[in-house]
Amino acid sequence: SALGTDRFTLAMLEATEAFSDNDALKRATKAITRAEARRAIHDVLVKVAESDSMTPEEEKPLRWIESWWDLPRK
Repeated sequence: SALGTDRFTLAMLEATEAFSDNDALKRATKAITRAEARRAIHDVLVKVAESDSMTPEEEKPLRWIESWWDLPRK
């Protein structure tokens, strides 16, 4: 809701294109080093995934990100 529907939809489309496979997602994830950014990104991803029941396709990269960034799920 903070972004608005149009901006959120555009961001999701851009992310889907940029991270078309797990290798692209892992490369991008490893490049983020600031702890505050990691936590904010993770929180948004979890909220989006949980908004309509988290699927296994959403769960797997989240678990990888949590492991790589050493972030517990709230």
